[in-house]
Amino acid sequence: MMTTSTRLKPVQGFAERKERDAALVFGDAQRQVQTESEKLEQLREYHREYLERFHKAAVAGIQAARMIEFRAFLAKLEQAIAEQEKVLGSARDLNHRAKLAWQEKQSRSKAIGKVVDNHRYQEYRQQEKKEQTEQDERNQHLKPMH
Repeated sequence: MMTTSTRLKPVQGFAERKERDAALVFGDAQRQVQTESEKLEQLREYHREYLERFHKAAVAGIQAARMIEFRAFLAKLEQAIAEQEKVLGSARDLNHRAKLAWQEKQSRSKAIGKVVDNHRYQEYRQQEKKEQTEQDERNQHLKPMH
């Protein structure tokens, strides 16, 4: 006869695989947030450096055409920063959703694990009780009758 805990093992395995899969997706999402955050920081640093060069050039005296080029490039950098902020925001949203999905799968997996463990414990207790009863019966038959 197959025990309940044995019958639930495939369900538990399935839930654990789903949890692992969700953890992998969450890990990928975390790495994506880190990558996009680094890209944004690089763009901001480059913007600061370029702005500093622009100010130095302006103080030293700069031709109008060169100033227009500086400003146009700064505007492009600012647009790239704004776009990267959007990309980072999307990555953070995806990361948040992946974390919630992983937590839900983890919770489900733990719950199923507890159910299996409880059934296993109950089956163990029943087996122990059965063995004790059998032992008691054997001992009763072995007692000499007076």
